[in-house]
Formats: sequence, structure tokens, C-alpha cells
Amino acid sequence: DPVAIRGKRQFDSLLKEYRIIAQLGTTTYDSRLADIRAQVERALEFYRRSLAAEGTPVAAYRGLAFALGQGERNDDLIALSEIYLRRFEHLYSLDAAYSAAVTHLKAGRPAAAVELCERVLPVEGWRPAWEENRMDSRVGRLLAVHARALYQLRDRVRMDALFGQLEEIEDTTGLDLNPDAHMVRALHALLAEKPWDADSELAASLYAPANRRPPVGGEIDRAREAIVLRLEAAKQSNPARDHSLGIYDLWIELRPTDPEPHLLRARFLLSEGLADQAAVAALSARELAGNDDDVLWTYVEARNASCVHSGQDANSLLEL
Repeated sequence: DPVAIRGKRQFDSLLKEYRIIAQLGTTTYDSRLADIRAQVERALEFYRRSLAAEGTPVAAYRGLAFALGQGERNDDLIALSEIYLRRFEHLYSLDAAYSAAVTHLKAGRPAAAVELCERVLPVEGWRPAWEENRMDSRVGRLLAVHARALYQLRDRVRMDALFGQLEEIEDTTGLDLNPDAHMVRALHALLAEKPWDADSELAASLYAPANRRPPVGGEIDRAREAIVLRLEAAKQSNPARDHSLGIYDLWIELRPTDPEPHLLRARFLLSEGLADQAAVAALSARELAGNDDDVLWTYVEARNASCVHSGQDANSLLEL
């Protein structure tokens, strides 16, 4: 299993960095890993047996789905979710629908995600799910992933229909669907070319603790997603420079160990003609990413641009 091998190497590297293996000893370390692996395999077998039973094996589905997601066995995860959806019609079926739709979206299949969402929760036929107690506030997650897929497809007509469905569900049920409702409204506004409305909804979504925390396992990084969309909205609205810089700063605050916001901030500063500041941002990215090619080239480009006025840039030096 290449995913397991890669994960083991990353884990070994982490433990060596903090000298954990040296303290445990190689023999003890390997034996403990083997014990943990055996316990996980036993747990997965219990999950499989539970899924074959009657009732509502919710914990079994979640445990097995999490393991398949961690192992990047996406086809198996979709198959598991589809089987669960065909066997059960209850409140927790929303979990299976959400997992399968997100997996389709990550694999670059937005049309498949839309088909699944509309099959589980039809735009015009969602009321039976509410009347039969098969819907709670988690339906917001499914609406949000549906909106993400429609946005990728740039399907304005179906996005309008989904937006209407969201408002109807909120008005009829009284459910609080935020922060997912913020995402649906933001994506609808972006497709409608209303960037300031989108920015307002996305900014509101970032106040939710669930959106601010780092993702676990194969979860969507909701903070990153909202911030990238805010930057996209900023390109449409062409706001003041400080507005965009504030978005990058928030990204850095929420994900302090991630080099990506530093790198993109450097590129933005470079596009604004602020070469010295771009070089500083690129150095911050390098501290987190190491000798990454993109980071190094951005730093070189920034330093070169900062030397243009003094005639010490690469082109000027080559002319001497």
C-alpha cells in the first residue's frame, strides 16, 4: 500500500526529528507500531460486522469511512457510502451523502457530486426528508458541497435554484445552517458577479470555530477555501491593497505553519510593485517550506525586482 508506506516514512521522520525513536529503541518502536496496527485492523473488522447488521450502524459507517479516507481509498469510500445510502433512509444518511459528494469533488468530478446531492436532497422534493425526521442542521454541509460543485461547473441556473432551496429550508424548518449557509450564499454571489456580497458572507463564515480550526484527516480546509474565495472576490471588486493584504494576514494567523499564504502574499506584493516586502514574505515562506522551488524562485524574482532602480538587477548586470 503506497499510501501506508508514505505515511510510515513521514511518521518515522517526525519521530526521528524529536528523538522519540532513540528514546524507545528500534525494537520497541516497531513492536508498538505492530500492536497499534493490529488494534486498528480489529476495530475495522468490528465496523464491517456492525454494518452488516440491522438498525442504524452510524458509528460503524463513520469509523470505516474515516479509515478509507485516511488511506486515500476514494473509490472504496464512494462505494461504501452509496451502499449505505441504498440500505438506509434515516437522519444519519446525510453523513454518507456528504462523504461521497466531497470525495467526488476532490477527485475533480463536480458533475458527479451534483448528481448525488440532487438525488439525496432534490431541490424541489426535500420536504419528505424533513417530515420524516431525516434532516437536521447537518443538511447545510450537503447544500454547501452542492454549491461548491455548481460553482466549479459555473452553472448559474442550478445555483439560483439551490439558493432558493436554502432559503426555503431555513424559512420552513427554522434550522440554523450557518456557517454552511454563508458558503452557499457566497458562491451564489460570486456567480452573480456580486463580489462584495460574497466577501461579506465569506468573512462571516470565518467567525465559526469549526471553520477556523485546522482540518482533520481528509476534511476540507474551510478556512483556506473561504480565504481563497475572498481573494477571488477581491479580483472582481478591485478593492484597496490593504483589503487584500488583510485577507492574507488572516490566513497566516489561522494557519501559522502553512507556507502557502506567505508565498501567495509575496506574489501579490510583487504584482503591486512592492519588491522588498515581497522578498520578506518569500523568506517567511522559505522558513516553513524549506528549499521549495516555487518559494525560491519567488524570492529570487522579488530580490531581482528590488534591484532594478539601482541597476543591479540581472538584466542590467548582463548588459555591462
